[in-house]
Amino acid sequence: MAIIPTVRCRRIERSVTFYTTVLDFEPVDRDEDLTDPGFSALTREGHHLFLSSHRGDGEFGQAIVVTTDNVDELFRKFRERGL
Repeated sequence: MAIIPTVRCRRIERSVTFYTTVLDFEPVDRDEDLTDPGFSALTREGHHLFLSSHRGDGEFGQAIVVTTDNVDELFRKFRERGL
């Protein structure tokens, strides 16, 4: 069984760019064009995440817990990429 969070976003193209260029996710499946409303499935180290700008898919301001072995190193890497 897998539980995959869906993150609601306002602009799917901008969100996919952020998650793939800054946070190291890779696209798995997505709408042909990244116009709104849109959907994209991403993966990182075997973990999946859905991004959606469709109305009714999640709520803005939700919380997601992310765990890592070295938060300082990861934070530095993401900051260097513009986070």
